[in-house]
Amino acid sequence: MPSFAGVCGSAATPADIVETSSLLGLWEMHNFASMRPSPHILVFLWLFCACKGSVDGSRRITRSPQSVAWVSQQESFAVWESGQDDAWVSQREGLLHWDGSSLQLVFPSKRLYASLWGASATDIWATGYQRLAHWDGQSWYPIEGDWPLYGVGGSGPSDVWAVGCESPQPGRDLAAVFHWNGTKWSQVVLDDDLLQSCPRRVWGSGPDDFWMAGVGIVAHWDGKAWSRASLPLQDALFTGLWGTSATDVWTISDHEREGDVHPWHWDGKSWTRFDLDTRRGFEMWGRSPNDYFSGGDYLFHWNGNAWLPIRELPFQSPINAIHGGGSDIWVVGFEGALRLVE
Repeated sequence: MPSFAGVCGSAATPADIVETSSLLGLWEMHNFASMRPSPHILVFLWLFCACKGSVDGSRRITRSPQSVAWVSQQESFAVWESGQDDAWVSQREGLLHWDGSSLQLVFPSKRLYASLWGASATDIWATGYQRLAHWDGQSWYPIEGDWPLYGVGGSGPSDVWAVGCESPQPGRDLAAVFHWNGTKWSQVVLDDDLLQSCPRRVWGSGPDDFWMAGVGIVAHWDGKAWSRASLPLQDALFTGLWGTSATDVWTISDHEREGDVHPWHWDGKSWTRFDLDTRRGFEMWGRSPNDYFSGGDYLFHWNGNAWLPIRELPFQSPINAIHGGGSDIWVVGFEGALRLVE
C-alpha cells in the first residue's frame, strides 16, 4: 500500500486514508479518465483529511472525502449552497444552478454577479455591477441600481446588507451601503471617514451585529450606526470576511507588498492578528470556531489553534469564493467550480 508520509507528515494506516487506486477511481468516475489528474484533486483530498498536529510530522489523516469533482471548468466568481442538490454559482454567462447532478444556466446575464447570500433555498440575493437580483424559489428578479455592489450578507429574510463603491476619480472611492428590511432597500448614510472607502464583504450575526470589510476599511454596525473598527493597517485591502457568532469573526488583510497577508480574528472584545505564509489572501469561510478555510495562492485550514498551509500542490490561480453546507464544500475561482462531499 502506498505511503502518504509526504502528505500529512507521517505514514497513515489503511483506516486513515484513501488509497491511490481509490483516488484514480474517483477521477475516472467523474469523466476525466482521459486527462492527467490535476494537482487540485490531490490538494483537496489532503485538505479535507483534517490533519491533526503540527507541521513537524505529527499530523495524520483522520477522515477522507467520499467524492471530489470539478463541476465546471469555467471561471466562477461566487457560490452559495442551500443543500447537497441545491447550489448557485455565478459565472460570466449568468447564474447557474446545481441540482445534484449538473450545473444549468437559469438566469442569463451580461452583468457579472460578484456575491451570493441566502436566507433559505427560496430567498437568495445576488449583487453585481449596478444591479441586484433576487431568487424566490421560482425565478430570478433583477433590480436595477446606480452603484457597483461587491458583497451581500444577512442574518435573516428581513435583515440583509449589500455593500460596494464607485470611483469617481482614480484613487478615490465612495462607499455605498444598502439595507433590506424585508420590504425595500434603503441606502444607509455613512460619516465622511467611512464614506471614503470601498467595502467589499459583509457578514453579521444579527440586526445589531454586522461587519463590513474592504479597501482600507473594517467597520461594525451596532444596530444604530456604522463605526470604524479599532484595527491597524486601515490602508490594507481586507478581502474575505466570515463568522459563526458575535464572538467569532475572521477577516483577512492583503497589501500591495506580496507576502504581507494576515488573518484577523474578533473574539467579541478585540482583534488578534495571525500570519499566513502566502503572497496573496482572498477568501474566508467557516462552519464552526474550529473549522475555517482561507484561500489565496494556497489553501489554509484553521483547526482552532493554527492556520495550516497546504503547500505540497499549490493552486495555479486564486480562489474567488468558498461556501458549503452540512457535508458539502464548494470552492470557485478562475479555473472553475470544485465540489467536495465529505
